[in-house]
Order: sequence, then structure tokens, then C-alpha cells
Amino acid sequence: MKPRRAFPLSSWLLLLAALGAVAASPGLHAQTAHQTVAVVNGKAITLEELDRMIDARLRPLQRQIYVLRKSALENLIVSTVLQKEAGRKGISVEELRKELASGAFEIPTAEVEKRYAENAEAFASLSADEAKERVRIDLETQERMRQYRDSLSRLKQQLGVEVLLEEPKGSAPPAAVGSVSRAKEGGRVTVTEFSDFQCPFCRAAHTTVKRILREHENDVRFVFKHLPLGNHPRAFDAARAAFCAAEQNRFWEYHDLLFSSDSLTTEALNAAASRAGLDRAAFAECVSAERSKTAVMNDVREARRLGITGTPTFIINGTVAPGAIPYETFEQILNRELTAARTVPIAHTSLQAGSSEER
Repeated sequence: MKPRRAFPLSSWLLLLAALGAVAASPGLHAQTAHQTVAVVNGKAITLEELDRMIDARLRPLQRQIYVLRKSALENLIVSTVLQKEAGRKGISVEELRKELASGAFEIPTAEVEKRYAENAEAFASLSADEAKERVRIDLETQERMRQYRDSLSRLKQQLGVEVLLEEPKGSAPPAAVGSVSRAKEGGRVTVTEFSDFQCPFCRAAHTTVKRILREHENDVRFVFKHLPLGNHPRAFDAARAAFCAAEQNRFWEYHDLLFSSDSLTTEALNAAASRAGLDRAAFAECVSAERSKTAVMNDVREARRLGITGTPTFIINGTVAPGAIPYETFEQILNRELTAARTVPIAHTSLQAGSSEER
């Protein structure tokens, strides 16, 4: 009989963190942040102090709980909406599902040819006609699912569905000091992005960010932080170069050039510096100096403290939004935060533009 292995202390801490995340979540018997959880020699230890010690490990668990709840809530909402509409029509839920997805879908031949050409290697074992028919069926299925989702969305609006489940907020927001920012004096929402110049998803998100800043220039303070990932060999050097561009107050010009460049070689970074109008001697000195490395590593440590491991990751007034989220989703979160901010007067702290980001 094998001896029982002791449960590692780290595992106990992780379990305690998970239980803390659940207990602190709305809808359960939650302890408030300032509630005393222990007393040592007359000195109280609060839940807030406890959570601060395990913040980096607690945050991902809180997010996992939120994602699970969000998924379950969506299932319940859809089930309720379908049952309500099916009852109104006097049909079964299954019949209603088919009705919402029904219709004739004409897939243009040009679109089939385009998709076939883009994925020809994947159809190497099929004849061209068979492969194209499979592409057509796949595109038709996508259109049918899109219609189903659109129909379901309209039903939700008709029934006045309102989702009140809140995303977990960051207990400790990213530090603004030493970060590059675009700030308006009246901006009531702070958007912080942890990004990597070699990350294709960050490049995709760049378009969304520019649109957000254009359409909400008076409402948003945007803070950029570096998070060069280990699997992107040129990302760290690019981040150091961007820091050096910030020293000459040309960060945003340089930032845009890097995201539009197909290469981040040393030659490409230097060429971007010239195009941004940087003093090349000062730029070269900065890139090789310890301060540019330190600045980027400060951002990396900040990301670790917040439990952020991937790029892009956005923090919108404490709401964590990982990935290249669609503009519509970004806008929804932003509008919610703006609505909340209008009811609460906030004090603004100036953000230092022209210095570098973390990570």
C-alpha cells in the first residue's frame, strides 16, 4: 500500500485563495474587505490584508469564477427567453430554435473560391469540387448561426434582458507613474494596455484602440505598458526602443510605426527612429543604456503583480479585458464605466507622458 502524500503548502494556499474568491463574490455570504479574519496579540488582520498578500494568485481565480458564472448565466437567459417565446407561439423550444435559424442562404461563388484558395492545403485529399462544396456548406452554416444569434439578440431586447453580473475589479490598479499616457483633463475612465510589439493580436487590437481614442478623446485616459513575451525574440528590444522614443516625446509616433512594420530587426527599429524624427545619437545611447532595460522590466514586474501573462490585456477602470476584444465589446465596457464615473466625482492625478511602460 503506497503511503499517502502530504498536501503541499502551496496547494493549501491556492485552495484558500479559491475559497476566498468565492466567499468574496456577490450572492454568497461574503466577508467585507475590512472584516477581521484573525487577531494576533490584540492586532486585527483583515481580509483586505490577506488578499493583498496573494493578489497575483487570487486574481486569476476570481476571473475563472466570473467566466464560469457568465457562461452559466447566459445559458439560463437563453433558456428562459426561448421558453417564453416558444410558449407565446405555442410551439416547442426545439421548433423555435429551427425557426430562428431557418432561411435560404446564398453563398457567393467568389467567396467560396476565395476561402478554397486560402485553405487549399487543408483539402489536399479531396477533389476541387468536393472541397469547394465543403467550403460552401461551412459558410452556409456560419451564416445560419449568425442569423440565429441575431434573432436571439432581438428576442432579448424585446423581453428587456438586463445583465447585472459584475466583472471582478482589480484590487490594485496598475501604477501610472513612469508610464506613457494620452490624457485629457476631463477623462473619467483610465484604460491601461499591456502590449507586445511583436504580438499579432496586439497589432489587431491597435485599430480598436485608435478608434476608441478617436471617439472618446475627452473621456479616456490611455496608459501604455510594455509586456514583451518570451516567445517573441524581438519584442524586448522593440520595447526598449519605444521607451527611448518616449524620452524624446515621440513615443506615439514610434509606437504606430512599430505596429505597422513587418520587421522589428535592429535595422527596422533604427529606420523607424529616423522616420519618427528622433535624435539618432541620443536614441542609440538610450537603447544600449541600463535605464531602458530597467524601465521595461518595471512594466513586466507590474504585469506579474497583477496576474497578467498574455497580450494584449486591457484594464478599464479595474475591469480586466484580455485579448484583442472586438470594438463593440470594448465600447460596452467603456460605456458602463463612463456611466458609473458620472455619478462619482473623481480626483485626477497627472500622468507623466514621455516615459516608458512596464513589461
